[in-house]
Amino acid sequence: MIYPDNFEIKIGFAQIREMLSELCLSPLGRQFVSRMTFLNRHDLVQRLLEQTNEFKQLLESDAEIPLQHYFDVTAYLDRAAIPGTFLEVQAFFEIKMSLRTIRDSLRYISSAEEGKYEALKALGANVMVERSLLAALDKVVDDAGAVRDDASPELQPGYKRGDRHRASGTVA
Repeated sequence: MIYPDNFEIKIGFAQIREMLSELCLSPLGRQFVSRMTFLNRHDLVQRLLEQTNEFKQLLESDAEIPLQHYFDVTAYLDRAAIPGTFLEVQAFFEIKMSLRTIRDSLRYISSAEEGKYEALKALGANVMVERSLLAALDKVVDDAGAVRDDASPELQPGYKRGDRHRASGTVA
């Protein structure tokens, strides 16, 4: 319990949140900052400080950390969960690039020498990027965000309506 109840207001925590929000890479980061509250669990505060310190070390290093494609794909995923709906090409592209960035970031951190970035390794330990999903998205949209010519049988050169011999290449 934080005492007094209006402690955050008294110390101007809203202004701190605002400054942090301006430094975020993505809408998801800003959303996380907007939900931040004071913590009274020492173990949790310690773990978050370790993660923050390690990420700061990563940013200050000269390493090529994959941070370029963090999109908020929440709306796309919500829409995709509704039977009978479809996603626009931009949604496929942003989901693909976000998953690739997450995968590459996890690889980078997990490949660090032992004893380095341990808090970040623990944070990402249970995060999995499904290889087959990324491959399926890559078959549909290229790295520039355009639909591939061979994304479906109908898009392949020489396809004629009613052609059945190419049906096995259908993209789901």
